[in-house]
Amino acid sequence: MQENSIKQEELEESLEKLIYELNEKGEKRAAIQKCRRYIKLNNKNPKIFRIFGLLLYKIGNIDESIDNYKKAIELDPDFPDQYHSLGLNYYRKASFARAIESFNKCVSLDPDFNMAYYWLGLSYYHKGEREKSIEAYKRLIKKNPDSIIAHYQLGVSYSSMGKDKIAISHFKKVTKSNSDCQAVYYHLGYSLYRVKKISEAVEIFRKAVELNSEDQRSVQMLEFLTEIPGV
Repeated sequence: MQENSIKQEELEESLEKLIYELNEKGEKRAAIQKCRRYIKLNNKNPKIFRIFGLLLYKIGNIDESIDNYKKAIELDPDFPDQYHSLGLNYYRKASFARAIESFNKCVSLDPDFNMAYYWLGLSYYHKGEREKSIEAYKRLIKKNPDSIIAHYQLGVSYSSMGKDKIAISHFKKVTKSNSDCQAVYYHLGYSLYRVKKISEAVEIFRKAVELNSEDQRSVQMLEFLTEIPGV
């Protein structure tokens, strides 16, 4: 009996290793087939359901990915990463309320899971709850004051609420850390335009066009602003 148990463990370990290797090689569908075989041998291992869920997410099979993460949670409810992954699936389906629930559960189990705050903020933003979106990004900045993505998204959130002066301060923090982020220059330029800092907005849009001359938003804003008398 003990010998059979040892053989079973060895087989599971070899299958798990093979799945990882196939995934690393980009052979996701082959890895998925191995996952199905593994689960037939042992449907009580939450780790394999998490691996399976990730592989399915990567090939766009979102519903089955969700099912596997739910099974992992049933078996091991206190592992924070799986709630983050489940939230990503719901976000991809635009099921923002369920995504929010999953990301909140993740950070309740691991308050230092920074990316969960980022996705939590995005989920609130797309759900139309701007204040809660801002709060999520502030929590991320409290953990990581130099987070470019948090400052960028805070700028977007404040700008969408008409609070452009606050938005500008966050966008400028991004440009200081990452001078090649074209999108932030567009948003910064637009916020500067809305607070009537036209000359500064023109310079920012010039930078945006320099970084990406095919961005029609920036090109059109630059053309519009340079036609204003006195600019």
